[in-house]
Amino acid sequence: MIAIPQIPWYIVIMWYVLITSPLGNYWQGPFSESTLRQAANAGEILGNDLLLDPNGRELTVHEAFGTHESGLASFVKFAIAGVGIYLGAKAISAIAQYLSDTPEQRSIRRSAREHRANGADVYADHIGWEEAPPLLGHRRPDVYADYGDLVVVEEHETKTSLNRQHSVKQDRDLRQWAKHYLYVEYKQIIS
Repeated sequence: MIAIPQIPWYIVIMWYVLITSPLGNYWQGPFSESTLRQAANAGEILGNDLLLDPNGRELTVHEAFGTHESGLASFVKFAIAGVGIYLGAKAISAIAQYLSDTPEQRSIRRSAREHRANGADVYADHIGWEEAPPLLGHRRPDVYADYGDLVVVEEHETKTSLNRQHSVKQDRDLRQWAKHYLYVEYKQIIS
């Protein structure tokens, strides 16, 4: 059996704290090191407050004990900073995307997200979506949402693009294609 020596109470290192008052400076104490560390962690004494060690040296609290922070506290601070950076970058990305999108792209993105939130497999064009919609006849719609028993096909236009020759032909061809299938719903959305 290994004998663990007991440290007698009188070997505990004692410190004095310099107190500044209107009547002058004086040393208060003695205090044990653990008491002073607790006071420093609680903010009762500050890092630049002076201490007198048992050898008569004057040190600041910071010099004597340094800043001792638990591993959990360091992890929490790091995690909070990481989450803050992530959320900030995400917000900046969303703002930049919104400012660079055309009204038609915003309408396509909004519709694609709504369909996905409602449980559809979504294919969208013009917005950097994961997959583009399939060709339907010779035309590719802006949004293709497959709900299993229903397919929603959407063509998004703005008031200015609505009467362009390409838009008119696209609408006509997609409408004609959708008429051949009972499970397909076609919509032209004007943003």
